[in-house]
Amino acid sequence: MSREQAEVLAGRMWLERVAEQADWWGETDPERLTRAFTALAEADITARENFTCCRMLRRV
Repeated sequence: MSREQAEVLAGRMWLERVAEQADWWGETDPERLTRAFTALAEADITARENFTCCRMLRRV
């Protein structure tokens, strides 16, 4: 498969997926997760949905 053929195929598959998602209804898993972390924060419970570790090595 050439690069051009792969790009056409990937583009078609992408558009098919977007069309499929347009028919989805209800809350998604990521939305539920965000809601859960928001509820934890509102209850003064320390929890982070998007957390980057602060224990990075530091070169001196």
